[in-house]
Amino acid sequence: MPADSTNKIREKKLSRFDNNFIQNTKRDIKNEKNKLNLFWFWSIPLYIILIFFFIFFTWYTVFTTTHSYYLVQGASMKNTYNSEIDDTDKKSVVDAVYVNKNDKVEIFDVVVIDNSSDSIIKRVVGQAGDYVSIVAGEYDGVNCFYLYRISAKKFESMSTEEKANYVDTALVEDSGSYRIKSYKDWLSNTYTKIEHDGITYEKKFYDRFLEDQSKYDYFKSNAGIIYVKVPTGKVFCLGDNRAHSQDSRYDGFYDLKQVVGRVEIVIYNQNFGNRFWGVIKYYFAEIEKFFAR
Repeated sequence: MPADSTNKIREKKLSRFDNNFIQNTKRDIKNEKNKLNLFWFWSIPLYIILIFFFIFFTWYTVFTTTHSYYLVQGASMKNTYNSEIDDTDKKSVVDAVYVNKNDKVEIFDVVVIDNSSDSIIKRVVGQAGDYVSIVAGEYDGVNCFYLYRISAKKFESMSTEEKANYVDTALVEDSGSYRIKSYKDWLSNTYTKIEHDGITYEKKFYDRFLEDQSKYDYFKSNAGIIYVKVPTGKVFCLGDNRAHSQDSRYDGFYDLKQVVGRVEIVIYNQNFGNRFWGVIKYYFAEIEKFFAR
């Protein structure tokens, strides 16, 4: 077919379409680009937000299966928690905590204990196999009570002679990561102490564990101090506000089955916003520790 005929046919076909059909003007292209840019401007942040919420709810679902939330009630753990309330206050709540239900409980951890009708927060100061005693002593020239403890590992490694010549050393608790609130005024009330063979014991401790010595294993040091052994499957717990705490001195050894878990996150106000922010800050701190190794 001749070239002229071919061109005429092509022109005839093109004449069927007006200019509005072929949208390829500069203005149209610019509008399309603007629409595309606007789409990505809103879509990308929206996708990021959706991904964030997916990750958050996945994490929160896992977090709530391994952690439980508890309010700290009363002054028994002052100054560690609820530092703003009065020593004798047994009901007020300032602080709250998240408890890790899966972590192994170690000595001196703060734990939540499911104690019959309620839950209490105390510090583990004696584990199975440890020997504990609470005896009057002197600190900074002030008479007070001391918690004495021989760890299970140390006791097992001691020879008969070492046990016979054991020198009592008070467990230093008012330094390091926590500080006992009332070590000085613990001894101030006469009803808190009792004497046995020349040793002044904390009366609640003595009444609970020492009057029926056949019920418990115990060890007597060369100074005459009686140490009671923490039975298998039990823990010995005290509140950090020693003079104002109902704990193992009243309730006896707590069963490990009663221990809900270890306090991991402290929320210095129990509203949801602070709870959420407290958890976020905790995990940022843990990430920082990990990369600082």
